Amino acid sequence: MATEYIPIFIRLRDLETELRKYQQKDWVINYTFAKFLETHYGVDAQTDRFYARLLQNRPCLLLIDGIDEVPEHKTTEHFKLSRIQVMQWLVQRSTELRQLNPQSSCILTSRPTDTALLARHFHICHIKPFIKPEINFFVDCWYNAYAKALEFDRQTDTQRDYTKQITSVSQSKESFLKGINHPNLEKLLSNPLLLSLAILIHSIDNTFKVDDIENLYQRFLDTLLYQWDAVRDMDFYTDLFPNNSFKNMQLLLRRLAHYFSEKQATKLPYSAFKEQTENIISRFSGLPPNDIANLAQTLLVALRDRSGILTGSKVYDSLLDTEFEFQHKTLQDYLTAQTLKEDGLLQNQEFSLTDKVGDAFGIKLLSFM
Repeated sequence: MATEYIPIFIRLRDLETELRKYQQKDWVINYTFAKFLETHYGVDAQTDRFYARLLQNRPCLLLIDGIDEVPEHKTTEHFKLSRIQVMQWLVQRSTELRQLNPQSSCILTSRPTDTALLARHFHICHIKPFIKPEINFFVDCWYNAYAKALEFDRQTDTQRDYTKQITSVSQSKESFLKGINHPNLEKLLSNPLLLSLAILIHSIDNTFKVDDIENLYQRFLDTLLYQWDAVRDMDFYTDLFPNNSFKNMQLLLRRLAHYFSEKQATKLPYSAFKEQTENIISRFSGLPPNDIANLAQTLLVALRDRSGILTGSKVYDSLLDTEFEFQHKTLQDYLTAQTLKEDGLLQNQEFSLTDKVGDAFGIKLLSFM
């Protein structure tokens, strides 16, 4: 008989809030799952040890989301918080849970990130690209869940009228499914992350046309670079680039994409484009060489572990050996086309489209020109 688990959801971006209540430097060692649940969800039971006893005596499935949403480094008045510390905390707490109650399990979900530490203790799985029936099934499940969430909000938030949003869900889903029939979208949206993003963008703005290809790619970049961070009250890139941070990040990404395309590569180790990255940053940062090298490494790690735009297809302890690729080949093509247009490479005859006619690697690039 299959185990009937009790599902418990832990969102890691809430960890900082709960640690502020705990106010102890030793949180990695002594802060338990039960303490997090008690302060985050509260206790409406006869015992204040409800969660501790639940985790000890019943088969629980802890659904832990968002290691990529934890700051790389952050110092508060009472404690320090970093992604490495959170990974260590997860390893310790999940190991304790298995020893305490072998019937319980943990599932950790995240956008692409450095999983080297976690891989020693968790079985790492990757979601394969979806085929068309799976895309449709995912869209259907997403909108059904969205409708249920809105219905719950309507029942718990009496100050706001959710009627219009709830009644428009079905129409929004049909509009989305119609839009993704565009022949250039099926392969792109087979990527689960980009499919989720496209649905999210469309559900927030029903006037947004999913089959407006160039606008869709730009919205992907905006969301992955900044808008998700804004939701989490994080302003990482602005801290690194106080002036024109968005413009500079776009410049870096599109020129790296162009460099990858010049090499006719979709995957490159950082050692192969380290010099190029530092040269690009030097043009707008005004920093000395050593600081530029450090900033370049910080950005590459953030792009890999935070944004998911430029991901680590193979992650090693050495960043130089880590192999990078764009989240989707067509994102690389789109950014390369932006470089050709905005840097005037076609007008200056530094790049020839004629050379790309019949070239399998560059054929998608032509559609963005």
